[in-house]
Amino acid sequence: MVVPKPWHCLLYRSIHQNDLQMDWRVVIITYNVNMQRADEDDIEKLLAPAIAAKPSLLVIGMQEVSHGETVVGGTVITWQRQMFEWMNTRSDGLVLLAKTYQMTNQVTVFVKRTLIPSIRRIEFRFSRNTMGGLTGHKGSIGVKISLQNHTSMVFVVSHFIHDVISYDKRIAQFHSNQVCCFPEDDEIKAVFWLGDMNFRVEKNPEEAADMIKAKNEGKLLDKRVSN
Repeated sequence: MVVPKPWHCLLYRSIHQNDLQMDWRVVIITYNVNMQRADEDDIEKLLAPAIAAKPSLLVIGMQEVSHGETVVGGTVITWQRQMFEWMNTRSDGLVLLAKTYQMTNQVTVFVKRTLIPSIRRIEFRFSRNTMGGLTGHKGSIGVKISLQNHTSMVFVVSHFIHDVISYDKRIAQFHSNQVCCFPEDDEIKAVFWLGDMNFRVEKNPEEAADMIKAKNEGKLLDKRVSN
């Protein structure tokens, strides 16, 4: 099966809980599965590198998941089901915290079992951009995780409008989808935005990453293309 390569990101975030500083290791995966079904090898390749990083929180955003797995239903072997089954074979202490979908977009969140008492509430927010906002094939899902110490973090999973001529529409979608960041909430200390943004730059991934680390991302923007 040929599917695009998933993108993994490891982040560290210090959270103050009960006057103690906790180091949360956050791992993010975003993956456009191109309507393909998963098999065991796909799940292993997707999750094993993330689990090796020993995350406190694992957030998986997927785009172009088959309608049979989300809206229509009926598909027995789904990406989420296989992720759950794979996780159940592990002894890493990660359990399902939250999951939801919007049309062909899907988000799944796992957390360390020992951190569950620190979590107060989970909230979702949705923004739709397909057919004038009637459907959410292109759009965003916001997940807000509120902790007991009145600190919150947000994860936004997006699939932006495609096509070369839709550059302005992508920019407009970014602005309209910021509602999924819960901007009215003063408790939020971190927002992580991931997904298939449908932007391109004229560099390979390694060159782009090096330029960002060197704080030369402005040069990437000067060379942007949007096909």
